[in-house]
Amino acid sequence: MTDQHPEATETHGVSPQTITEHDAKEMRRLLHDMNNSLEIILQATYLMGTVDLDENGRQWLQLLEKGVDQTATLNREFRELVVHMQSEPLDTEASPAVRLPRSR
Repeated sequence: MTDQHPEATETHGVSPQTITEHDAKEMRRLLHDMNNSLEIILQATYLMGTVDLDENGRQWLQLLEKGVDQTATLNREFRELVVHMQSEPLDTEASPAVRLPRSR
């Protein structure tokens, strides 16, 4: 877990048996859809980094990259929380944040 969100593995008083299989499947579906959306944003951010930008554009790209990194981290933490709360594992394929190179 990250230092920013150490509580991500805590269940906040919710025991794994209170999460139904139906709820776990729905959370996995939503995580999958969110990851697909994040992939589009990550690819667009990468492509923006491959073109010449003026100073203002570079600042916007830097802000976007920071937000993308934070969102990827939160997405990963949420996936780990779902795994922790339910015994059936998620597809643990590498996160898009890991697969895309940085463009700086």
